[in-house]
Amino acid sequence: MIYQKVDNRCAFTLAIANLDVSRNNILKVLIKKGFEIKNTDIIKSARQLIGNSRYRKGARMSEAPLMVDCSSFIKWLYGICGIWLPRNLFLWQDLGERVNFGDTVDFDKSTEGDIIFTTDVNYIGVGHVGLATGKNTMIHATNHAGVEEISFDSLVKQRLICMIRRIIPDNLETITLLLPAEEEIETSDDIEWLVRNSITR
Repeated sequence: MIYQKVDNRCAFTLAIANLDVSRNNILKVLIKKGFEIKNTDIIKSARQLIGNSRYRKGARMSEAPLMVDCSSFIKWLYGICGIWLPRNLFLWQDLGERVNFGDTVDFDKSTEGDIIFTTDVNYIGVGHVGLATGKNTMIHATNHAGVEEISFDSLVKQRLICMIRRIIPDNLETITLLLPAEEEIETSDDIEWLVRNSITR
């Protein structure tokens, strides 16, 4: 998975294809080159906004996290992890890994950080998104409650679940890096190139 940076941070997976090197050696290279590891917890950050963020349809990204709608809420959360998402949530349906899709979405396959796509019975297509916080819960921004965490059981009484997408693989360690000013970094691919070049030369 290639991640596009957000401001001065970028997500990076500590496993490089076809390069036999330990995570500790990768981290040593990154630290030597001026990268800083930023501890980010997307679920904790989301929960901290319960009662602290207000909902407004069409809220601008510059207003987040104090004022959000469902998509800017998720975009902001991924942004603090160093993962850029398009503003248009319809484009998210092609990102990452499709965990589940269709009439029989299996919540047991979801994991923390997955994006949950929902709709209602009177609308065709995705109309709302939230973030899985566990096997049975989701957090989202709504016009009636602001940011709230609810169970999937409660969710399916209100909306139809149409898809689950995973942006961060659950089988690979992914970290958030603060980028050194002297390096021109646009994506996690650029970081990988720096590591490869340092280790193989």
